[in-house]
Amino acid sequence: MRKLSLFIVLACTLPTVADDAANKKIVDALQGTWVPVELTRGGMRAPDEIVKSLQLEISKDTATLITTRDGMTIKKPATMVIDASQKPIAIDLTPNEGAEKGKPMLGIVKIDGKTLELCFTDETDDAKVRPEAFDGSKGKQIYLKFMKK
Repeated sequence: MRKLSLFIVLACTLPTVADDAANKKIVDALQGTWVPVELTRGGMRAPDEIVKSLQLEISKDTATLITTRDGMTIKKPATMVIDASQKPIAIDLTPNEGAEKGKPMLGIVKIDGKTLELCFTDETDDAKVRPEAFDGSKGKQIYLKFMKK
């Protein structure tokens, strides 16, 4: 009976360990500074001056969106949680300050070498629904494509 109990405990914890390792691998790959090359919201492509004013810095479990315009720099940090067990990989960004503080933005993430793709649903009510595909043409979805700096 003891061996059976030990087996059940091990069987239940192994997927968690594997998920943690997969999550860590994704988080490690995301580390660094990312520069956007494309930003689309609701089918509308953002103007180049907006895209060029943005930057994403990821350090450990914090993703900071940096906007530089008219000589001013604004940093918006958010706590990042990855779930590599979901397909596509899930990412939750929870702002650490401002009006959206504590309200998670549900998204998906794909990383391929020095290319990062993110997709989130914008607006408060819709932000509770995670996008299913990397597509900024649907309603209030925001699609971002980054290149590693």
